[in-house]
Amino acid sequence: MPSKTLRSLPKTGKPSRVNKRFHNNPTKSSRPLRSSSKYFWYTSRKGLSQLALALDRRPVLQTNAYTFSPAIFARDQPSFALPAGSSWPPRSASDLLHSTDPEEDECIGNTCFNNVTCDDPLCRHSLKHWQISTAHWQDHFDLRETEDRGLGIYMKSSFKRGDVLGWYAGELIPSDADTETDYVMQMPVSAPLSSPLSPYLSDVSSYSEGENLQLRTPPRTRSQSPATEVAGRVNVWIDGARRGNWTRFINHSCRPYAGFQLCRVGHIRVMAVVALRNVSVGVELTVDYGQDYYGRDTSRICYCGASRCVGKWRHGK
Repeated sequence: MPSKTLRSLPKTGKPSRVNKRFHNNPTKSSRPLRSSSKYFWYTSRKGLSQLALALDRRPVLQTNAYTFSPAIFARDQPSFALPAGSSWPPRSASDLLHSTDPEEDECIGNTCFNNVTCDDPLCRHSLKHWQISTAHWQDHFDLRETEDRGLGIYMKSSFKRGDVLGWYAGELIPSDADTETDYVMQMPVSAPLSSPLSPYLSDVSSYSEGENLQLRTPPRTRSQSPATEVAGRVNVWIDGARRGNWTRFINHSCRPYAGFQLCRVGHIRVMAVVALRNVSVGVELTVDYGQDYYGRDTSRICYCGASRCVGKWRHGK
């Protein structure tokens, strides 16, 4: 199939809210786990291997997929046009995240950790093959305890600007769901990138290494129907709080190494993690959570230490 180097990708995502409260977690048992990939283990600052826990003190389950329950979406009728051939309630993730305009959405192919994409709108790349390619994330990334920001992702491999590093996985839930999780990613549904979503998209090529990149996403509301339509922008959430992949641990920086960008694999939309500049071995991988989380009008404290950190703006430094 035709392929090309990754062009400037539209960007439309960030974790909506990411809570950095941190727990002293139990050290790893000497007994082997039944499945070594079921949970997340991190390296503490003392060099111990410990179990990563969610805020409810239960282990975070590791999944490299979209998990989905049709019953969650069954209570109301959709307020948007479904893709051709789809039914309601949706029976699978593809019913919700089917790419309605493959010529606009960038296909990132069957393999990860490179910058090669597919320009065939009728390509047969599959999420199944993409999941296989991204399953061995620990070959490239290390989960460690940071000094003051909970857990973070550190590089075991180097990558170049434009390389695709992974994707945001988790449970698909309605955007009006009653959840207080800090690990929800907004995902557009049944709307091409040329739709009213476009004011929230930006261009990787416009980002320079000295620039403070701001990711902009539509605001969250709780008063809409299952896949909420807000001023023409239709979204669901990808919730990685209790079950997700390694990207849920990526911390914020006002000078990020990567960003979340809307792409597709075949005909299924994904929120990919793409390098915004070259990333070296040993550095912490970061993204910008945006103005809604660490903006001047919020009270959250940013500890990233960047020269143009929002925390310094607040204190007039």
